[in-house]
Amino acid sequence: MEEYKLKKFDIQTKDNTIIHGVIYTEKPSFNYLENLKNKNKVEEIKKLKILRNKICLDLRINKIDMFIDELKYRLLTSRGIVSRYYVYFKELNLFPAIAEESKDNLEIEIEFL
Repeated sequence: MEEYKLKKFDIQTKDNTIIHGVIYTEKPSFNYLENLKNKNKVEEIKKLKILRNKICLDLRINKIDMFIDELKYRLLTSRGIVSRYYVYFKELNLFPAIAEESKDNLEIEIEFL
């Protein structure tokens, strides 16, 4: 797996982990990564693109401030955007969170809002 490339909204900690806002389309559970393997990648990414366009339009956010994570089928953005608009995301039946992850994409901590 390739190392994660920092986005402009990522916060890098002194422990070399990354903190960012995350928007899941379904709540990750115990076998989340295994379940993702059963999904149609093209369909999931298409859904995320449509979702990102809607969110960026509705909230007047620049598309470069919201990144499609093609490995875990989720949107990445700043903590500020997730914190400020978490009610909006929940109204869309999404699962906003703030995540701390290692650079090799392992979740260390996820706090759902």
